Amino acid sequence: MIINYILNSQTGLIRTQNEDAASFYDLGDSVLAIVCDGIGGNKAGNIASQLVIDSIYPFFQKSAETDPLKKIEDAAIKVNELVINAAETRNEYEGMATTAEILYIKDAVAYWGHVGDSSIYYFQNEDLIKITKDHSIVQKLMDLGAITAREAKIHPHKNIVLRAIGDKTGFGIDLNYMKLKTNKKWKFILCTDGVTGVIDKDELKYLLIEDDLEGISEKIEKLILERGAPDNYTYIIVSNKGLK
Repeated sequence: MIINYILNSQTGLIRTQNEDAASFYDLGDSVLAIVCDGIGGNKAGNIASQLVIDSIYPFFQKSAETDPLKKIEDAAIKVNELVINAAETRNEYEGMATTAEILYIKDAVAYWGHVGDSSIYYFQNEDLIKITKDHSIVQKLMDLGAITAREAKIHPHKNIVLRAIGDKTGFGIDLNYMKLKTNKKWKFILCTDGVTGVIDKDELKYLLIEDDLEGISEKIEKLILERGAPDNYTYIIVSNKGLK
């Protein structure tokens, strides 16, 4: 199975520094994609996100676990400890944290880990499914029926994340997997809230219909910029580009 990808990470039009980070690894018989968003308001969010990007792959590869989900969890636990320890080395790093989306594809199975309010979506048959659930105040309020999805977008606490890498108490990562159909076209998009904050699910679904990843990326970026790009925005699109 041939897998293609495109990665884009930008500062946006308002922020002066990109606290997002992303990386993609072609491992020959498998691929690993990672997207992080240094949490706004915390010190050194850019340091935390880059530290995760630089460390997840080595920890993943060195893990003694054989189950891919256990390898993702093992790497996430180790990198969480790494960020916590790094935060204690300098006063300006105190409290630094980041979201993380980790996608690993091997032998027609997709495995993923998720912590924070960045997202992973799965696209097939012109249908887009969000396969992660935000660890955020507004998601919890929506689950309780206290606010609607529309109200969540303008809620004063919409940026408060309940779980993150760098968390000293109660760290946990959501883990899941799915089998992929090798004779069907599919795509995954890992993205920060700088994307989902300005492009809704129906718009994103429409943009992902075409096969050309560069064309999709150009349209996503154009739409974000037209809407003011108020946050850093980062995404990786992973696709099998149809029959292989």
